Amino acid sequence: MRHLYLIIMFPYMFFAQQGVGINTNDPQQALHIAGTTSTIRLDGLNAVNNASNSGDFDGNGNLSDNTFPLYINEDGDFLLDFNTLYISEDEDAIQTTTTITLNPFTNSDGNGAEEVFSFNVTTTRPTILEIKYNISFEVNSNAAGDEIEDYLSRRITNYFTVGGATYGIASKNFTNRTPSFSFGNTGSNETYYNVGRGYVSLPAAQTYTIRFFGEVSSGDSYLATSVVFGSGIDSLLFRMY
Repeated sequence: MRHLYLIIMFPYMFFAQQGVGINTNDPQQALHIAGTTSTIRLDGLNAVNNASNSGDFDGNGNLSDNTFPLYINEDGDFLLDFNTLYISEDEDAIQTTTTITLNPFTNSDGNGAEEVFSFNVTTTRPTILEIKYNISFEVNSNAAGDEIEDYLSRRITNYFTVGGATYGIASKNFTNRTPSFSFGNTGSNETYYNVGRGYVSLPAAQTYTIRFFGEVSSGDSYLATSVVFGSGIDSLLFRMY
């Protein structure tokens, strides 16, 4: 009876010298699941049993649009855990501020750029490095923090470089008020953010310097502009593949 019971439970599983086959009697690997619609379910990775699985996070009742990446660690284990090289989490990734000031008629092209901070990454093999950043900034008319009261636009840009190549460009346009030729309108001082991402190919095992830059453009040499980068809570993530 025991042999009959096993045949009923596993009618499509075949054991061969070279491996185990499901829906095939000719497995090509240690485990071979045949069939054009075959799937695998691991209860240890579902939303009930694994904190890294957020389940139906958009609440629409459709699980097909809520998928999560699957990773394999050095032991060959399947994981949902998001392992990073560096993540700032609740800490401020930029500990010092950098100010770029465009004084009227002294910047002939109305542009300025400065390095905001840098980060060293050491690799033990060729790899792809994913970088995500969230850099804060405030826009004023001068380094004293006076508000801009005109209606003209400024562009504030962030990006990072590795070995001279530029990645992850993100920009915002700042306009302080609607066009008006009446005087007495006040501006505003708020914290804004540029959010960027880039993937960098690191071809050899060595230490690389990731340099983050801020750039300010007023478009005209006569527009007073001062931007403070790192004025808020900034975040940074590095991950190697």
